[in-house]
Amino acid sequence: MYPYPTTPSFNFSSLIGPGLIGLVIILIVFLILRSFTLWYWKINEIVNLLKEIRDNTKKEQKKEQK
Repeated sequence: MYPYPTTPSFNFSSLIGPGLIGLVIILIVFLILRSFTLWYWKINEIVNLLKEIRDNTKKEQKKEQK
């Protein structure tokens, strides 16, 4: 009667493999873009400088207390 089967032949388990591959690709692209953004805005250098300032401030406070 019908040129196609009446029961769907679609299987959700067939989406698991491509879905996982897609998620992995998205994760890799995100990590690459994140590292580029951190490099471009020099976030790592800013964090290191802030840590140095914090450490120097602590040293200064200890000297003043003595």
